[in-house]
Amino acid sequence: TLMAGEAAYRKALREFAPGSPEAEPIAFSVQFNDSISTERLLSVLSGFFAVLALLLSGIGIYGLMTSYVTQRTTEIGVRMAFGATHRQIFALVMKQVSRLLLLGTLLGACLAVIAAHSIQAFLFDVSAGNPAIFLFAVVILALAGFVAAVLPARRAVSIDPMQALRNE
Repeated sequence: TLMAGEAAYRKALREFAPGSPEAEPIAFSVQFNDSISTERLLSVLSGFFAVLALLLSGIGIYGLMTSYVTQRTTEIGVRMAFGATHRQIFALVMKQVSRLLLLGTLLGACLAVIAAHSIQAFLFDVSAGNPAIFLFAVVILALAGFVAAVLPARRAVSIDPMQALRNE
């Protein structure tokens, strides 16, 4: 059918415009893919930078929580010496992470709502204030934050109370 279409194109071209140069016919799928190549590149770059930002925020939370555990080693040692369980120490560290994530989520959501209106022109079939997208972003960031905080929390649980008190 492709050959028949090309033959019909060439016949019509010779019949209606005999002196015009013959151009190769271009398939619609090729034209369509060429027309959206810029948008496709922008979406791939946006996805790459989103993953990079998520990775950097996870590294930042990890570093912040490691510093928190290091600074509070003596306190954690005292709590464990007085009978705090591993579960309570883990919860102590994760509670601090939850506070940070809540504060960051509130500030980030405010900024995202403001910034969403500036990108409205680039969105297709999605509104800038789509709550499902905001919820998805919050869930992904919260998961990344909690995953980044698990290692420092596990380190806090493994602190030897005698060693922590001896170092002080």
